[in-house]
Amino acid sequence: MMGVVAEEMQAWVVERPGPIDGAPLRKVRRPVPEPGPGEVLVEVEGCGICRTDLHLCEGDLPPKHPGVIPGHQAVGTVVSRGRATNHSTTTDRTTNSTTNHSAAANADGTDTRDSTASGDHSTTTANRTAIGDSAAITDRTAVAGRAASGYSTSGYSGRGDHSGSADHTASAGSGDRTGSSGSGGCSVSADRDGAGRFGVGDRVGIAWLRGTCGVCEFCRRGVENLCARSAYTGWDADGGFAEYAVVPEDFAYALPTDRPAIELAPFLCAGIIGYRSLLRANLPPGGRLGIYGFGSSAHLTAQLATAQGAELFVMTRGEQNRVLARALGAVFVGETADRPPVPLDSAIVFAPAGDVVPYALEAVRPGGTVAVAGIHLSDVPALNYERHLFHERDLRSVTSNTRRDGEELFRLIERLDVSAHTTAVPFGAVDRALADVAHGRASGSLVALR
Repeated sequence: MMGVVAEEMQAWVVERPGPIDGAPLRKVRRPVPEPGPGEVLVEVEGCGICRTDLHLCEGDLPPKHPGVIPGHQAVGTVVSRGRATNHSTTTDRTTNSTTNHSAAANADGTDTRDSTASGDHSTTTANRTAIGDSAAITDRTAVAGRAASGYSTSGYSGRGDHSGSADHTASAGSGDRTGSSGSGGCSVSADRDGAGRFGVGDRVGIAWLRGTCGVCEFCRRGVENLCARSAYTGWDADGGFAEYAVVPEDFAYALPTDRPAIELAPFLCAGIIGYRSLLRANLPPGGRLGIYGFGSSAHLTAQLATAQGAELFVMTRGEQNRVLARALGAVFVGETADRPPVPLDSAIVFAPAGDVVPYALEAVRPGGTVAVAGIHLSDVPALNYERHLFHERDLRSVTSNTRRDGEELFRLIERLDVSAHTTAVPFGAVDRALADVAHGRASGSLVALR
């Protein structure tokens, strides 16, 4: 290992999955992990708290191995690297497989992750153009309800709307990232000492998607999120609720050095999943978007949508969430079962409750689309074909994300006035914060800071 790091670290582990009020999480001391080939060791500054972490703790997502460390929205600094690997390979440490990435490229050398996916995913690719290149996005940068403020790690009540006003560049995934940016940009060292993308001292983000095979039909089509051998941070391998974490550098994101971790962490899952959900929702420019549930991912997605001129309709429980929705420009805010006053073009269900799906389907116009964003959903009740699906209403799921989604999102937030409404959580209060998520007491994004 390179650099000087501690031998032990503090970490939160899922000891015995069960209801969050039954304390399934336990804070322990663990040896600091060593990075393997193609991996980097990251000293964690902060890690966002996600409902997926709650699903893991409560057993909705059965842990893949005992004592796993959750957390998959981690921001930190590279402190050491594993041994050098060839740029044409990616290592999936979870499955102990090393795959030649030339198999995932077109004959002309173009990575298929950047090619148009076939089948239903063609609409997702088309929506990338509508969202990423729309003139409305570059013109509409004002989003209501955010003012810059500081934050404190000393308590659990340090809420602030941390707008990112400084210029920065953020990119991730595959591609050429040699060289370092100027002050305030992403720090990616040019001198590798024989290793891969990142050097000691580089600032990186650790996200949910951790590994794919690179050679299956889905990876080759540009939809690596559907890879049967995909692996995930905080589920297949230890995550970011710790002082140190290891990540395969092909799946890490280069982050700007001029923004605090509390601002960046929520985009590493809530932001990326929200962005993919918006693509899957097939929202036309200037269309009417319904959002069911208004937590961490939803409030970031709402800002992306309004930036392209969308009208926002929010149906959610909890007065805190409704207040935030109004502050972010929603033209209608109601309870989950409330019918919007006008038909919607698209809707996204962020709430993990299957009984919300029929409400969303009834709310969209003929030809409208409903996307279900969660990794876990309670059972959907029986649907009536004429009321819920006829007239070509489209019901879609959202499964994880691709690295391309993350790259595009970070490019967008350079240009747009999109920021996370955040609450700072002390590292020692991760368990209490997850209980707040479970009981609807949280608003916006919670970020555990060391």
